[in-house]
Amino acid sequence: MTSRDLSPAPAPAAAAADGPLTNDQVISMQAAGMDADNLIAAIKQAPSVNFDFSVEGQIKLVKSGVNGKVLTTMRERSNAQAQAQKSPAAPKK
Repeated sequence: MTSRDLSPAPAPAAAAADGPLTNDQVISMQAAGMDADNLIAAIKQAPSVNFDFSVEGQIKLVKSGVNGKVLTTMRERSNAQAQAQKSPAAPKK
């Protein structure tokens, strides 16, 4: 009998290299055939993101097959991260 690894599979974002999730990584996951729901999960679970929402960045995403639902999630995640970074830390008691 062979032993099987029964450890849970890593979260989609765990596949990303150290550092923030980027447009190119989203494009790579899309090109590999990852469905929109799993792309969205990876975006939401990433420790941090660094997306390019310039006109050129968005065009590249769309031409690479990234759909509007994923783009919206990317924008929401990026905005939430920016807000969290702007918010002052709670005062220490």
